Amino acid sequence: MKILIFEDNEKELGTLLNYIESFCLSKNIIYTVDIYTNSKDFIENIYTYDLIFLDIEVQNENGIDIGIKIREYNDDAKIIFVTNYSKYLIDGYKAHADRYFLKPLNQEEFNIELENVLEDYIQKYSGFFDKKILKTKIYFNEILYIEFKDRKTFLHFITGKVIETNYPLKYWENKLKDHYFAKPYRAYLVNLRHISGFTKQEVIMENEEYLPISRLFKNEFEERYLKSLSKRI
Repeated sequence: MKILIFEDNEKELGTLLNYIESFCLSKNIIYTVDIYTNSKDFIENIYTYDLIFLDIEVQNENGIDIGIKIREYNDDAKIIFVTNYSKYLIDGYKAHADRYFLKPLNQEEFNIELENVLEDYIQKYSGFFDKKILKTKIYFNEILYIEFKDRKTFLHFITGKVIETNYPLKYWENKLKDHYFAKPYRAYLVNLRHISGFTKQEVIMENEEYLPISRLFKNEFEERYLKSLSKRI
């Protein structure tokens, strides 16, 4: 993860850096940080950053105006405004800010808020290694669904690739329970973030495959799907 900080107060900068380090260590996130006190030094390369912390008042520059300009070049970056004053709260959302942190910060609140902001990023890059299946890292977000058939499980990926494993479906249920997967039917485990729609008896995946939904699993499956949607709003 590439992080940018726009801040000119050394003490507050040090606190923010410590909080970022603690959070990233807890989430196993590899990151780099660039620190600036002049927007002219970074605006041309702003598209390269994933997470941006902007102090609203740095020397003669206005962080709100900088945030609005950033959105012209980088619509995907997460922008967090950091300031001593709540009066800028409404203005901050003109730049489509993801969060607004009031100083002084504390680590617990910082962790909670940043985890919410970065949830999509964390989910995107979360995965596991299993040499019995694949030599490279398997990303949870790239798994479309898992199918149980003939006493084996088959991992179906968004690329169309399918990998056969000897693990039972229960193994995958336990492994993926915190990564937006749920069962619509006894033989399937579906990535809730790759659903495009529903019929009365089927779930429609992003690749236009139709998977069955049984009465036994329907209520819990739909409830978990709605929760996954609320996390992204």
